[in-house]
Amino acid sequence: ANRLSVTSLENQRRCHPLMVMDDHSRFNLSCHAQYGETFGDTIPVMRKIFLEYGMPKVILCDNGNPWGTVQSTGFTKYEVWMMERGVLVIHGRIKHPQTQGKQERMNQTFRKGCIQGPLYKNLRDAQSHFDAFGILQQQTAAYIAYVRNSGIAVHIQPKEISPQDSFLGLR
Repeated sequence: ANRLSVTSLENQRRCHPLMVMDDHSRFNLSCHAQYGETFGDTIPVMRKIFLEYGMPKVILCDNGNPWGTVQSTGFTKYEVWMMERGVLVIHGRIKHPQTQGKQERMNQTFRKGCIQGPLYKNLRDAQSHFDAFGILQQQTAAYIAYVRNSGIAVHIQPKEISPQDSFLGLR
């Protein structure tokens, strides 16, 4: 789970994208536009993810709100909430983004595709763009898994159907 830098909205509020990715498959579980980064803002999104995809055994988080902070001397509300559900919360080393390299790479792609450019009108407008990004990321992850598991070498002639188009049913 990871937070990105905020983006401003036309209504003068800030949008905080919440990104959650499956570490093994790189599947984008959520890209949610919300006004805050508090425990109260985040937990409904996490509940929805867990209902749809199941409870993880472990979750790797960065050290920002609400996951944990460098000032934290005990457990955060989020960590307690996760532990009550049997989920181990681990954090990357502070100032060591390599720990979450896959997530950081997805964040970089997200910034280029969704954050740069005109302001969004409101959260609903931002979410519609985030949803389009999420669908593309899920299709890409599924395609990569398909090619890796197919056992075939990928070689495409100009007039042949590509493995991605075949997988997505585009031709």
